[in-house]
Amino acid sequence: SEDRLSVSSSASASPMPSARSRRLTSEGVHASSAKPSNQKKQRDQNGRTRLARACAAQEYEVAVARHAERPEDLNVADNAGNTPLQIASLEGCAPIVKFLLDAGCEIDTRNIDKDTPLIDAVENGHLEVIKLLLDAGANPRLGNAEGDEPYDLVPSDTEDYDEIRRIISHAKAHPPRKRRSEDHGPPSAKGSVPRATSGASPRDSPPAHLMMSPPPGSSAFSRRKTVRSEATRNDLLWTKATPENLCNFAAKGDMAGVANILNVIQKADTESLIAAAKGGHEDVMSLLLGMGDADADPEPIQNPNCRPGFNTPMLAAIGRGNLAIIRLLLEYPGFNPARRLYRGKTYYELAEERQGDGWEEEADLLKRAYDKY
Repeated sequence: SEDRLSVSSSASASPMPSARSRRLTSEGVHASSAKPSNQKKQRDQNGRTRLARACAAQEYEVAVARHAERPEDLNVADNAGNTPLQIASLEGCAPIVKFLLDAGCEIDTRNIDKDTPLIDAVENGHLEVIKLLLDAGANPRLGNAEGDEPYDLVPSDTEDYDEIRRIISHAKAHPPRKRRSEDHGPPSAKGSVPRATSGASPRDSPPAHLMMSPPPGSSAFSRRKTVRSEATRNDLLWTKATPENLCNFAAKGDMAGVANILNVIQKADTESLIAAAKGGHEDVMSLLLGMGDADADPEPIQNPNCRPGFNTPMLAAIGRGNLAIIRLLLEYPGFNPARRLYRGKTYYELAEERQGDGWEEEADLLKRAYDKY
């Protein structure tokens, strides 16, 4: 149902952009000649175009007709940053996904939760849609707000668990020379969907006046999108200043939430640093190190939430394309770039092994720091 909204468990201090600012275009798609007022009438209260609504309803013939009527709506995102492709991918409607891909839509778009069409398809176990997206060049390494890649997000209870992980692994090992989404649209359109940070991808988008997210820890995470809980930044008045909430805010990149808690407890723990490093949240990391007086180079923590090899800030950052995080840690006073905390390997050897986005530059940066040390 279009009235069904998704679970969210983070708070964001970011102002929500208007639906107009999220409008995306692709190469060869003509700008709309309609007046702004007419364009507004094309959307429902959730900011969805008629094409997007057809995708949500899984109505293939209607989607084809709506695209023919208004091809300029191909990449138009709704209030939650969901493009038609993302909506169809989440619903698992392979015929519509194929149609949109053949029409030249953007592939690696992100909604306000930093989820991609591939992530939504993976979280809901839609094997055929996953195959279509990967064949079209979807990036299997793009992570969500917490830094989790599609491979990490395959539900353990899905029927096609092994097959989904296999094809994602293959796609990571054999990236296309050029992703198909890069063939469409000007560079300025890439990743231009404005986004705040929250936990789960919105299945359906709330009206613009409701676009605020609740604090971490207020509800359970779920891959099944149901009802989106909403709150204003007044949540910070009643959010408890606990290490758990600090970690949740750090994972989402929520600067206001992190600062609010640090004002009370005045000390950041290693798990919060790891969460920020994993998500690539450089500003939050700086806040935790400075205001929270955190240890940038701690011993690996023994915690069920942190896998071995990913249980320090640096280990969590390596292999995720988070060069800014790695530079920040390397430049921090007292950081030792020559440590061998996992399987006796140096940081640069781990970067070469994991081969994340931009891994050559990452490994070179770590190798130079190692040699200099």
